[in-house]
Amino acid sequence: MRNHLLLALSCFFFLLGRSNAESRGRPCTKNDDCELSNSICVENLCINKFYRDGCLKSYVPNWTKIRVCNSDDPPEAEDMGFCRQSKFDYMEIRALAQDWETSWFSTWILQILLSEILDVPVSVETGGPNMNADFYGRNLHIDSGIFEPNFLELDSGAQNIDCRKVKNSDPENYESCAQIILETWNSNELSIQPDIENPRDLGALGAVQWFVPRFTAEKDPSLLSYIGLSGEDKRRKLAETFKRPTSWTSYCQEVSGNNCTIDDGVATRAPLNEEEGTRFFSEGLYIGHFRATDENDCDRFPNTCTGHFADFPCDWTSNFRQQAYHLGIPLKSSGSGPKGYKYGDLAQIWAAANATKSDVMMLWWHPDSLYEQYIETDAEFTRVVLPPPTQECVDNRADYASLCGTNEMAKVGTAKGACDTYAQSLKKLIASTLRDATFDSATPEALWSPAYDVISNFQISSLQYGEIFQNRFQLGGGDVWNLDNSRDATCRWVVDNLDYIESFIPDTYPRVLREETDQGNLFLGFGVGLASLAIVLVLIALGVTCVRRDTKAMYIIQPQILLTLLFGLLLVAAGALVLSLNPTDATCVTTMWLTDIGNVFVLTPMAMRVYTINKAAGSGKRMQRVRIPAKAFYRVLGCFLWCIVLFLSAWTVLDAPDETLHFDLTNEKTADDEIIVYFSDWCSSNSNLWALVSLLWKAMILLPAIVVTGVTSRVDDINGTRGLGFTLIVRSFFLVVQASILATIDGERGSASMAYISYILSADTIATTLLFVVPKFMTDNEIIQDEIPPDLFLNTTVMIADIYGFTAWTSVREPVQVFKFLETLYERFDSIADRHGIFKVDTTGEHYVAASGLPEARADHAIVMARFGSECLKTMESITKQLEMKFGPGTGDLTLRIGMHSGPVTGGFMRGKKGTFQLFGDTVTTAGLIHTCGQSNRIHMSESMAHLLIDGGKRKWVQRCETKIQTVEKGELQTFWLIRKGQLGMAEGAMETRSNADTNTSVEELLGLETSEFEASGHLDSQQRWIAWNTETLGQILKKVGALHQHLQKRSSIIPRATRATEDGSDKFDMPLEEVQEIIELPAFDKEATKKLRDYGNKMDLPLEVVEQLREYVTHVAGMYENNPFHNFAHASYVVMAVSKYMARIFAASEIDVGHDEDRYLSKTHAAIHDHTYGITSDPLTQFACLFAALIHDVDHPGVTNAVLMKENQRLATIYKNRSVAEQNSFDMAWDLFMDRRFDAFRGFLCGTESRLRRFRQLVINCVMATDLGDKELKELRNGRWNKAFLESSERTTSENISSSFEISEADTESSQEKNEKKGAEDRRVGTNRKATIVIEHLIQAADVAHTCQHWTVYRKWNERLFQECYEAYHHGRVDKNPADNWYQGEIGFFDFYIIPLSEKLRDCGVFGQTSDENLNYAKSNRALWVQNGEAIVEEMLAKYKQKSLSEYDDGTDDDIPVELKPGDEPTASLEFSN
Repeated sequence: MRNHLLLALSCFFFLLGRSNAESRGRPCTKNDDCELSNSICVENLCINKFYRDGCLKSYVPNWTKIRVCNSDDPPEAEDMGFCRQSKFDYMEIRALAQDWETSWFSTWILQILLSEILDVPVSVETGGPNMNADFYGRNLHIDSGIFEPNFLELDSGAQNIDCRKVKNSDPENYESCAQIILETWNSNELSIQPDIENPRDLGALGAVQWFVPRFTAEKDPSLLSYIGLSGEDKRRKLAETFKRPTSWTSYCQEVSGNNCTIDDGVATRAPLNEEEGTRFFSEGLYIGHFRATDENDCDRFPNTCTGHFADFPCDWTSNFRQQAYHLGIPLKSSGSGPKGYKYGDLAQIWAAANATKSDVMMLWWHPDSLYEQYIETDAEFTRVVLPPPTQECVDNRADYASLCGTNEMAKVGTAKGACDTYAQSLKKLIASTLRDATFDSATPEALWSPAYDVISNFQISSLQYGEIFQNRFQLGGGDVWNLDNSRDATCRWVVDNLDYIESFIPDTYPRVLREETDQGNLFLGFGVGLASLAIVLVLIALGVTCVRRDTKAMYIIQPQILLTLLFGLLLVAAGALVLSLNPTDATCVTTMWLTDIGNVFVLTPMAMRVYTINKAAGSGKRMQRVRIPAKAFYRVLGCFLWCIVLFLSAWTVLDAPDETLHFDLTNEKTADDEIIVYFSDWCSSNSNLWALVSLLWKAMILLPAIVVTGVTSRVDDINGTRGLGFTLIVRSFFLVVQASILATIDGERGSASMAYISYILSADTIATTLLFVVPKFMTDNEIIQDEIPPDLFLNTTVMIADIYGFTAWTSVREPVQVFKFLETLYERFDSIADRHGIFKVDTTGEHYVAASGLPEARADHAIVMARFGSECLKTMESITKQLEMKFGPGTGDLTLRIGMHSGPVTGGFMRGKKGTFQLFGDTVTTAGLIHTCGQSNRIHMSESMAHLLIDGGKRKWVQRCETKIQTVEKGELQTFWLIRKGQLGMAEGAMETRSNADTNTSVEELLGLETSEFEASGHLDSQQRWIAWNTETLGQILKKVGALHQHLQKRSSIIPRATRATEDGSDKFDMPLEEVQEIIELPAFDKEATKKLRDYGNKMDLPLEVVEQLREYVTHVAGMYENNPFHNFAHASYVVMAVSKYMARIFAASEIDVGHDEDRYLSKTHAAIHDHTYGITSDPLTQFACLFAALIHDVDHPGVTNAVLMKENQRLATIYKNRSVAEQNSFDMAWDLFMDRRFDAFRGFLCGTESRLRRFRQLVINCVMATDLGDKELKELRNGRWNKAFLESSERTTSENISSSFEISEADTESSQEKNEKKGAEDRRVGTNRKATIVIEHLIQAADVAHTCQHWTVYRKWNERLFQECYEAYHHGRVDKNPADNWYQGEIGFFDFYIIPLSEKLRDCGVFGQTSDENLNYAKSNRALWVQNGEAIVEEMLAKYKQKSLSEYDDGTDDDIPVELKPGDEPTASLEFSN
């Protein structure tokens, strides 16, 4: 309850008001000069004796153990021997001291138990700077703590865990921190807080109640119950019984007849100051007086007179007013404060009542010193009983915030809250993180602090509090206010109840720390002796080497190399010597540096010598004596040394090895019944990873060197290979022993393990000196020979890779795109090769050839090549997805096919012009065969490479192919797959045999056709990439449009929102089909506009708003496409790409230098070129319209033919009059979106004026309607216009006679040309526009079916998608006929009656250059392949989709998903449905 805590506030100020000058530091010369029982004289000042001696040492005989220091102790306390550091380094506990005595008592008891018995430092938080409430505080005076904690102290303790982390150097910004509060009265108001554990019972009970003195109760027992107090009939009795107390000043001025100038038995004198005048009692000076005032006069005020009640101030949240009002008890409080009495006033009133034997009724609490003081006296606090408390009553207490207000009814609340208070169990609070911090798994159990268990179990009762109070009264000579003896009173109670206090000590405590010293001296002496012997031996070897350095033997062995090795051995021996000493932080770090740096100097010469010997042996120079190049040696040594120094520096800075203690909790006890904890010390870092890396880098040098030495030792031993190999084996043995010791090292054997490692280092040094160095002093060596440059590489791995699907991909792209793609891809591969140390041999087209193990030999050539190939595959997967946004749809489908083989190769630079490094031999041939028989996105390797990987510990990388491959060159070969990360356990696909004689391979295997199930996530990724690519493609043309508009300077800021525009602006058409025009006028040739396009067409920056709206428009269009297998956004993107390619093949006037304005000759030439191409590519708006139409032409396509659509959707059929329903619907939906206000900036930038908007609409309508191949009327109209434009024209301009237009003689310049220009100018313009219109329509038609005129693989993919779409319609009952019934013949008819004639038209119009021939050739080739394989393909597709019809089809349009086609009975059915 909060009122209990608020009571303490007044006590706090009351205590601070006392004079404590003497107790704070009274001068003294001996202890007798210090009057207080708990004070001693130290340095001529009286201080708290427990600061020096502690509690138990002061009163318990033979107690010698001194307390542990806490963070509040000054530094000199430990130096003077007053306290000591905890040997167990327990975390300090900080308890919050509040401003009442019982809070001090419980805190001090716990402080004594933990600090003096259990070695746990405990400090006391007072809530402010420079305040002392510590039991061991130097000053005698006790500063009050926090009067009402808000639990932020525990929040801070929970967050900081150790309150010593909180630095309160600035008093003005003091932060309180505590882990425990040992007594709180308001825990029932404590809401659940994450930083505080659930409150625990302290054991004592506390209550605030009404009291009268015992002598009053004996006079009138009816006053002890509310029944004897309630009612109007009790008013006079209470008014006459409980009179008002009178202050000293009031008594002298209003009661005393002589103004207190004479001692009248009540006051000996008048008060000397205002403070004295406010007192109600002063020992020996004023005994107090109670008198009846007008408020007690029932004769004058019979209805309002009241007796007096000594109540708390209103801001102490007393319940008296509510209780008295609703119980009808005529009592009223006066008070010196706001409607009540302060703490000191209440204590004086009770003392005055006792002195004068006057009746008084007062509100008070217990346990408290005043309450305890009067026990067993006639003024003993006697409780007045009120109605028993209930939860309902407690819930209806008056709002404490209103008690000091002006609303009288709010102060008294309701009758439901007029009950007594209840005695509540006092609680202790613990920060939530204290338990975890105490029992941290990272801390050895032997070092776990007992503090948490002690605090959790600690209990103290109200009676025990009373005993401490009695001790204090006795020590103070009966002076209840002498609080400075509280420490002594608490300590004496602890000593008297030591058995009870020790009952809170957990099992296995207290503990004592002892060092294990068994065999320590023996280990130390032997280690020092052995290390010294090693140092002496190395020094002798160094001396001999220096003396004999000019001899032939030393010259051959290279003295600088040998001296480097000996220097390293000296460092290792020195490290062993340091390690054998008693460990300290300095010796631990020194050992680490000496041994690792020393091993660099030892192992580098050995490894370099092994490498040089192996290099000579690999080159066939068996009889050549090797010599390490000095520059190479020092370069390698420097690099290696630099790496190790960096490693050691990181180790030292981040996790330096230091003296580490191990603690072992035993069952042994001392004579004082303390549990013994043994400890030993050794060197260790927090992480074992550092020591592991230190061993690992040595092993990485030693083990390969041993293997290589073993291989080369079979040659003539003129280079000391056998001796070197044996030395390396011995060093490896010592390294393994050292690793085993470190792996098994623990605290129990830590010290011994360090000694063993010291022995190993010393023995290793001695063995290396005797086995490798000393024999050099006793041997003559032959003269070294010159080396021959090698040209045979015995151990290599060759990789050949190609891009799977590359030929089909290039068939739909420009050569410059192919070049940029390969350039980007190979640059990435080259970067990976450099990182892995792979030698790039050559690139030819889509083939990439690389090798490992040359020109510098390496033992792991197979492993590093496997890693290189795997990373290339991974890179291919990611980069193709990225490049799809640049090079268009289908790029993300490209994969890599890799073949590898290991063996010897011959290599070198071919002589001649532009000579390159070439590889020759059977290894290259075999790698090519294995590559050819590989699979997409997999690594195919030979048996020899597989064995190398297995021998290298990479067995999991290898998977045997179930079927051997058959080759003409090599016969039958067993091959393997390299299993990449994530492919382990993957079911192996059948390895198809490919040979020149194999005739059983299926059509799809021959074609490399692969299909996979659709994955939605992949589809979403692809669609986003296609949106980005379409936006970029349209944006490039839009830049040219903007450049042209800048030239014309006619772009308006507002675009008319018309949807059906004619030349005069009127709306006279009901549907788009009616707007189809035979002739659409394109702009006439404009020399300046052409120059503008050439100079600025690709350099202009589009406004950000335009770009954002263009991207948003493309995104909306993509969302308007259905997830059909064929008629989907992917297909639309491929059509856009085809249109872009066709237009790029048209010869554009803007690509030629137009020259100077006065050069009429060039101007006329450019005009002729413009007319030859019908102005299509001279006008960027026309280009944009073609691309725009390709993007939208299948929007909302239902996946069935127009005939079926008209049956399924009568509304659309009616709107569009049963003609070109799907095409018109697509246009209208896309155009309505285009005209939306969201795209005003995009539309305004593109069209600029109404006339250009109308022309743009007309172009888009003609293009979209041209994709309806099934409308016979439209077909006939197009054929008629084609014949009129090209067959009936007397002038056919083809690509072959363009040059004749350039051959204009000087004589004709002024006559013939001018006449021709004037004659029939209008007819020529109309003819040109007619040709342009019909060519644009055929261009769109060709792009719509471009897959039929591209590589066979591309054709097959889209043909199958169309089949899937048709079969889905059949499966779902939308059409009656199975598409498979006529698919084979339908496709042949489609080629014969549409594709090939269309390709011939494109060729005959003379606009598209080589593209027209390319289309025609692909069309004829695909038809031939279809005739040959089509029936089998149809059967396979039918079987596949019959099986799939058992379950629902996957949604979406992933690039690899097979798609179905629905042809009709006639050949044109396939043609019709394609739209």
